[in-house]
Amino acid sequence: MLKDTVQIRFSLAADEWPIDEFIEKIGDIATETYKNGDIFVRSTREMQRFETVWTIKSEVMKIEYAGDEDMQFFESIIAPLRPHIELINHYKEKYQITPIFFAHYRFYWAQTPGMRLYPEIITFAHQIGAIIDVYLDKIIDDEENE
Repeated sequence: MLKDTVQIRFSLAADEWPIDEFIEKIGDIATETYKNGDIFVRSTREMQRFETVWTIKSEVMKIEYAGDEDMQFFESIIAPLRPHIELINHYKEKYQITPIFFAHYRFYWAQTPGMRLYPEIITFAHQIGAIIDVYLDKIIDDEENE
């Protein structure tokens, strides 16, 4: 049976900024980085990055609906960032970096339940001026219907 899932991602993005210097200071905790001008392939098409991005993201996590899961999901990303608030803010101000959280929920054969943002999540996002984007997908799997 397919389970509802969520993946949380946090990114720092700007046109150009010294990402290598930032990585040296924050440590090797990113799950993905790229620079403005880097070439990548999507499908069979070669494309060029238009911004410099540093990202840390969670694995895809199953939702069990046990209460405070939304806090745990976000905390998996916030915990390694919490000691670096001052560093993040320094780069944010100096290079006009946008800090942003993405929460991508995928619900199978269900009405979309709510999600909760606890004060600790909001406080951390506020401390670094982060945007929080939430994506909700309702997925209907025909194979499970057979």
